[in-house]
Amino acid sequence: LKEMLGEAGQSHIFLNPPEPAGARTGLLGADFRAEGGFWRFAKIYRGDEANEKSRGPLAAPGVVVNEGDFLLAVDDKPLRASAEVFSAFEGLAGKQVKLTVSGAPSTAASREILVRLVADERVVRYVEWARANRTRVTEATGGRVGYIHLPNVGEGGVEAFRKEWMAQ
Repeated sequence: LKEMLGEAGQSHIFLNPPEPAGARTGLLGADFRAEGGFWRFAKIYRGDEANEKSRGPLAAPGVVVNEGDFLLAVDDKPLRASAEVFSAFEGLAGKQVKLTVSGAPSTAASREILVRLVADERVVRYVEWARANRTRVTEATGGRVGYIHLPNVGEGGVEAFRKEWMAQ
């Protein structure tokens, strides 16, 4: 009880929602926009490419997808903007899928890639957010001010501080 009250007094309250039952929708760590009747990669969150646990699915070795590319098909099933983009990934979290992508909305110059979908892309998006903040602070101060974001006050936060402190 003392520990719980101490956490509440520090405004550190952690709630973890229950895991949904059944298969989950797979995610690519990307934002999409509809264009010309197709889905286009608007933003790809690469995360920490050196760390498999925080690397985005589209940053895996051998996966070549660029922001601006079109997503034409998932497992050989054509995908158009008339359908919700995530409908193609229902029940595929943790599974490997074949994506057909192209720099143009046409299969003429398309390429196929294999990628393993994730159930949760929060870590990948967090890594990108922290990197963008660090870059913004460095640029705004000419490198005179460092930026460290601690994700929490637990083991992960201590590890982040240890890792970032000397670099900053």
